[in-house]
Amino acid sequence: MSLSPAHVRQFYQEGFTIFENALTPTELESLRTECDILVNHIYNEKDLLFDAGCIVEPLSCGYVDHDLSHPEAYKHDQAFYRRIRSQINDEVLEITLHKIAAMAEQVLPIGPDRRLYLLNEQYIVKPPRSGTKARFQWHQDSEYMPLACRRVPTVACWIALDDVSEANGTLLIDPYPSPSANKVSTSSLDHHAQFSSFYSPTPSSTPFAATILAGSVVLMSSVLRHCSTGNDSGRFRRAFMPQYSAGVVWSDRVMRERGEPGIEQPVKDSRELLAMAVPCGGR
Repeated sequence: MSLSPAHVRQFYQEGFTIFENALTPTELESLRTECDILVNHIYNEKDLLFDAGCIVEPLSCGYVDHDLSHPEAYKHDQAFYRRIRSQINDEVLEITLHKIAAMAEQVLPIGPDRRLYLLNEQYIVKPPRSGTKARFQWHQDSEYMPLACRRVPTVACWIALDDVSEANGTLLIDPYPSPSANKVSTSSLDHHAQFSSFYSPTPSSTPFAATILAGSVVLMSSVLRHCSTGNDSGRFRRAFMPQYSAGVVWSDRVMRERGEPGIEQPVKDSRELLAMAVPCGGR
């Protein structure tokens, strides 16, 4: 799955890009099916809107059975991850670890001593007629990471599973302002660190509203300012968002001890990680 040069250029200049109709009908249906299974499970346990905040994480929502002898190995060992994740849907594994990962790799600074990792994955589902109660406030994804961890570049791949507009809960985006984008590129690890240190988003009076068809992917930098509207429609609005990192994102303690990111080291203990570090690609 190759992004065009225009896609990559827009990502570096504005902090996001949209790849329309990225998924096949079969892939889209696989994600929808899995999403519905997990949402139904959530509703058996609690309220999706008020208890879960519209967020459903496949591996921590209580649906799958974990290997009790290695309960957190799935966070960094791809074989364990595949074994646990396949309890829901095998097809989604390939979409996440290969197809979407290949798109993420094209906008992240991956070098010979680094590789792409799956950092996190979640379904974001807004119930019908939930209105502003399902609205997500303006934020940057990097806000939820300790400062030391932000040195590792990450990208969120927001996949629309339904047609989206401002009426049912789409993304509103503040692109990078042109002067900031021209100061430095984020296409290398050093440049990313420089950019992340000085970039401070300024709220726009006219944010970009993503009106896109199901199967399209919005790739967003971790420092991009964005939010999402509420759902006033009579149907669920579903999205799937895997996040990827250009190297292992260690815990805050480990990142501060090791200083600047260097050559990747193997993960031996999931407690050393901020979230997940599942290697992408391979079988």
